[in-house]
Amino acid sequence: PQYPVFPDYEDAMVPSAEPVLVVPKGKGAEAGGFIVPPKSETARQPTKGAVNWDDSALDVLFTCPDKDLVGIETGDDNIKLWRDDSVYVWLDPGHTHNAENKGVMIQLSSRGAWHDIRNGDPAFDVEGLKPEVAKTADGWTARLRIPWQGLGVSAPAPGDVWGVNFTRMDQPGKLDHDRMQMSSWVKIPMGSDPTTLGRWGHLIFVPAGDEAAAEKGRKALQSRHDEVRGRAYSPSFLLATP
Repeated sequence: PQYPVFPDYEDAMVPSAEPVLVVPKGKGAEAGGFIVPPKSETARQPTKGAVNWDDSALDVLFTCPDKDLVGIETGDDNIKLWRDDSVYVWLDPGHTHNAENKGVMIQLSSRGAWHDIRNGDPAFDVEGLKPEVAKTADGWTARLRIPWQGLGVSAPAPGDVWGVNFTRMDQPGKLDHDRMQMSSWVKIPMGSDPTTLGRWGHLIFVPAGDEAAAEKGRKALQSRHDEVRGRAYSPSFLLATP
């Protein structure tokens, strides 16, 4: 049978082609426009991301204006860093869109404490990870240099695609469960959360000026999404009605 396309189902189950960040090696690209899910509202305080890469590592910089910075928690691999102002990098190396949400999360707090996890394993550490934080006149910056080797992968080839998202936890001057605000680079619809790997955006790794590599990445991205969409609308997945 032919199944109709329902917008709500599409939004929840089928990956969006956006956002896509084409990242020229050594030059980098910016990721802005963080929004508050699930209604995609404007964040209380804006966030700007910048992504770069080289043969050794992925480099992510967050610039976070913040009038009421909170940084209390200490210790690395502290699962309570969300209680502080903090930023997160979410990675799906190879753009797998695996259904088990197996990926990498790296969190860095405004105090410089960090937490990393892979495939749900809290014992995992990104070997060689270099976290840096600095206070600025109007807030703070956070930088994560993430070695490919520490992720257990090789440096990306031209046109390789990874799933990715960047999020920020903004506390209003103190821990406040009612007023703390999570903003995201990627739209996160109702029923999803930041760990839902299938809703993440995309990085396309290219040598500077190599449009052929960028086009290769776009085609690979679309091919993967066609595969995921096919699974979402397969008879084995949907409940067929007469």
